[in-house]
Formats: sequence, C-alpha cells, structure tokens
Amino acid sequence: MTFVNACRAWIKSTGTLPFDVTLLIEGEEEIGSQNLGALIEAHQDRLGCDLLFVCDTNMWDRKRPAITRSLRGLLQGEVAVRCSDRDLHSGVFGGVAQNAVQVLCDMLSKVRTRDGAIAIPGFYDPVEEPPSELRAVWMALGVKEAEFLGQVGLSKSIGETDRALVEQMQSRPSFDINGISGGYQGVGGKTIIPSEATAKVSFRLVAGQNPHVIWESFERFLTEQAPVDCVLQFCKQAASTAFAYSGAQDDIEAVATALEATWRQPPVVVGTGVSIPIMSEFKRVLGLDAIMVGFGQEDDRIHSPNEKYDVESFRRGAESWARILCELSSGEKDVAATNA
Repeated sequence: MTFVNACRAWIKSTGTLPFDVTLLIEGEEEIGSQNLGALIEAHQDRLGCDLLFVCDTNMWDRKRPAITRSLRGLLQGEVAVRCSDRDLHSGVFGGVAQNAVQVLCDMLSKVRTRDGAIAIPGFYDPVEEPPSELRAVWMALGVKEAEFLGQVGLSKSIGETDRALVEQMQSRPSFDINGISGGYQGVGGKTIIPSEATAKVSFRLVAGQNPHVIWESFERFLTEQAPVDCVLQFCKQAASTAFAYSGAQDDIEAVATALEATWRQPPVVVGTGVSIPIMSEFKRVLGLDAIMVGFGQEDDRIHSPNEKYDVESFRRGAESWARILCELSSGEKDVAATNA
C-alpha cells in the first residue's frame, strides 16, 4: 500500500505516472505462492518490464532504510519414524523397546554439531565465501549478539562459532526443527512408549545450494542413523533457491538517492535470512532481478500475535516510493512492483 499510495499521489499531482507500472499483488506467500508461478508463466507477456521491485522487506533500524539484495532459499518438510506396531506399556516394555520420540530426537540432534555447523556430508560444498569487501561492510554495521537477541529474550547465538552474527544470518545456511509430535499429549500422564513420532523441519539455504539435493542428503543422513526396528518416512513440502541481485548498479544508486532524501540517512545495502520463494520464478521466467525495498520494523512481530505495521513506516514509505519513481523517471523505465 505504500507503493499504491505513491502512485496515487503521482496521478493526483500530474494526471499520470512517469512510466508504465504493473502491480502484482498476491496473498499466498506464506504457503509458498503455490499458484503464482503458473500465473507468471501464463502472463509473462503482460509482466515484462525493465525493473522489478518487491515490497516485502524491512528497514535496517527505526531511522535507517535498507535495500535488500539477497535472500536465503527455503526447504521445508516432515520426517516420521515408526517403531513398534502400537503404543506400549512402559511398565512392561520400558528399557527394552524402541521409543519413537526418543529415536527421532536423537537423530535430529546430530544434524547440528556443537559448534553450530550442519553435519550433513557435502552440505557446505556449494557455499561460497562472501567477498572481503562485503564482509567488511557487514562488520561495519556493528551488529551485536546481545542487542539483536535481547529483543526476544535471548543473549547468545547458536550459529557457527567461527562466524560473526551478521554472517550467520545473511550468508550462511541454517537448520531448524519447527515442531515435534508423538506419544500421549492429553491432560495428565499416560505411561506409554510411543510407537510413532513426527517432526517438521526447515532449512534456510544460500546461493549455490540446490534444495532438492539437500533434501536427498538429509534423508540419507537420517536413514543411515535409523536404529533397528525403526522405519523412516519423509515428505518434502516446499523448496526454493536463494536469490541474489545481479542487475544494474545504476538502479540501486537511484533507489538509494531517493531513500536518503526521505529518511535523511543513507540506506544500508544488505542481504536477509528470510525467503521469498517466488523470486526464483521471476528470475527464471521473466529474467528479472528484483530490488527489494520495504519499511517493516524489527519489532513488527511478524508471524506472531499482535503483528503490526508502523504508521511512520506507512507514511514515509509512501514518500520514499514517490521519490524512487521520480529518480527513475529520467530513465523512462517500465516498472513492476509486487507485494507478497
């Protein structure tokens, strides 16, 4: 809506926009944009343009805007383990029968090492080191563990111990267990040995990593650990590659000029650890790199109760887009903007 309002202001003031603009708005990003890829394929003649913006990212902090140039990829799925043919009485079978919940926890605990690395063989083979100049820019941002994690009641990163926090979030892959279910979960106790357990897991991937290859390696890693009498089942649910902008630097500079004029602060050019799965489709089908400019704040509580969007971000975000349109108008570009 910040972009929409900027367009409204242009039309109200001048009667028209400075160049052709296409708006693409969809509401399925949180379930992997399952229908958007087909729509892009079917309507690529209508979506062709010179420049693509995605309005789904954050400010650097409350006063300083950001231009996001890269995103991590996403890999999601489930793994289930089955041991005995039914839940067992722990008084009769305790100490002798496989416990599906325990087995699953033991196997998943081996995916990450004590120093925060991922132990799957070959996992890091395609991962390239960021250029020294880029790492220097990241270090100059002065991101501190205690301050960043303190916002959510934590104090110390669990990431790779030989990497700075900003590297862990922007240029390194990660693995997380999103949820585990199995055994008795009702009121009170029930002394059983669970026969089945399931875990939902996700990876955030970086440039060079193929999510389908990673999932195969994950399956193989856990299968090789499966103890006797235990059978594993896997279900891959979502997969998208990482994204990195490789378009014209002039366009980045034009956007930076407009943002600085609005916020009175030069924008930070960064990557982000989140994923926007459809970005790879824009690149594959339309041949477009997107410039990501958004005005979310770190305390917006995304994906949580009481999620919000600052009025100041809304107001100055619209002003920022109006200035961006102005900076780009001299080049007479066709622009597409998408918000997921």
